[in-house]
Amino acid sequence: MHRLLGHPDQEQNDMQTECQLVSHGSGYGDPNARLLEAGAKDWELLLQIHSDPNAGMEWGDIGKIYY
Repeated sequence: MHRLLGHPDQEQNDMQTECQLVSHGSGYGDPNARLLEAGAKDWELLLQIHSDPNAGMEWGDIGKIYY
């Protein structure tokens, strides 16, 4: 499930919204989260790397990292 450019293969929350909130020091429980979510459309996936135990890469609970 590695990806280069395009659309992420997401398992939980929306990657673009997560990036937008975290880049502003916010989170889903923050009262300003709704205002910040509008900027999520400006985020694009450059690279997605899925956990691969054979390569020695495991992100959390068999997760993915996004750039």
